[in-house]
Amino acid sequence: MKKHIPILLCAAALATAACNNDIFTDRNELPDFTDITVEGDGGQWSAPIVRDGLLRVYIDYSESVQPYVHYYDADGGTTDASCPAADLGSIVFENPVTFYSIGLHGEMLYVTSNYNAAWADNVTLRLEYDSGVTKLIHLTITQGEPLQLGFCIYDGEIELEENVAERTYTESFTNRGPIPQRMVIMPYRSSQCSDVAMPAEQWARKLIVDMPMLVYVPALVNSGYEWQLQDFTDICLGDLRTFAPEEYMNEKFFVEVPAGVKARVTWTLHYTRASQQGRLDFYNTVTENYTSDVRFECTAVYPTSYDYTVSYEE
Repeated sequence: MKKHIPILLCAAALATAACNNDIFTDRNELPDFTDITVEGDGGQWSAPIVRDGLLRVYIDYSESVQPYVHYYDADGGTTDASCPAADLGSIVFENPVTFYSIGLHGEMLYVTSNYNAAWADNVTLRLEYDSGVTKLIHLTITQGEPLQLGFCIYDGEIELEENVAERTYTESFTNRGPIPQRMVIMPYRSSQCSDVAMPAEQWARKLIVDMPMLVYVPALVNSGYEWQLQDFTDICLGDLRTFAPEEYMNEKFFVEVPAGVKARVTWTLHYTRASQQGRLDFYNTVTENYTSDVRFECTAVYPTSYDYTVSYEE
């Protein structure tokens, strides 16, 4: 279907040009810098350009999004960013979350955004002339209707890596009274957990979804703690979260301190990394289509055990 896009763009360009003949009667060339905003879902913009001496038309995309960028010549064949402007038909950026095109027809330049279900996108279009002048068009594609998460399924086993990190803490207490005292130590009070849901597809990163994540919490049946899946809101795919382990921050142990003695308690938390794979499926409300399954891996790091030592000074 992609190879027909330039042909469709040309047809749309002809129709738009016919409608806008009265608008663009004064064909002054573009300024050196143009700043435009195009609505993400169905937005359009067009302007006349000077084709004489125009060498190249291209956008500097980062390496991570290069697979989504497609150049087409005037006949609808695939080409690349080095294509001479005289032969270029369109530049198309397409992935399941964003689809916009930049088309050339005659002395007109067209920008069309079919949908943009992510955040606002900012790109700079460059028009290079043989005079050495490069005209810049800064495009802002606004955010349209976001993708909807159809489902999230974990289909892999939980894999554990024990003792991936350690954190050591110390607390002292001097008993100046005549009777023994007791120190109360909450070993997890100052600890931090982290987790991330990392999608395999670059385009899915930074999408905000509600989904279950791995947690280390009190066991549902027996005593102690276990790894479970727990629902969370506003998970930003690909972003690392850090937080305190609220489920067991109040866990404690006691150390007896005799009268007239200073006790020093040193404890070490041992962290475990848990990971589990799954798949996500999204629905595009503009195209009314589901995307292909997106693989992801949820990784969580929690303190899961501790040990401690006590030393005394008279």
